[in-house]
Amino acid sequence: MFDPKTIRKYINSNELPKKKSSQKRHSKLDSYKEYLEKRIKEGTTNCEVLLDEIMALGYEGKIRDFVRLYRARPKKQATIRCETTPGKQAQMDWEHIGKFEVDGELKEVY
Repeated sequence: MFDPKTIRKYINSNELPKKKSSQKRHSKLDSYKEYLEKRIKEGTTNCEVLLDEIMALGYEGKIRDFVRLYRARPKKQATIRCETTPGKQAQMDWEHIGKFEVDGELKEVY
């Protein structure tokens, strides 16, 4: 839908509407992409490590979406089931309970 004022403006003028140029937007990350690509090819895909490195070079921003494109998707791996005799092995699930005072200090308890 077009605004009636816009339509009236072009009807009353002697020229056709100009198409907006589609200029490529520049990103804060543009000047750091070459460095990031080099580090990713070396095997570093940890966003925190890469962000710390380019922040030391003067970057201010985020990089997760950029790095995500370069990360290899993990392949599904088969799991070998390990069966033992009763009493030979114990298993337990860990869960975060919260912060509690332990020895006079607040500590995370799992």
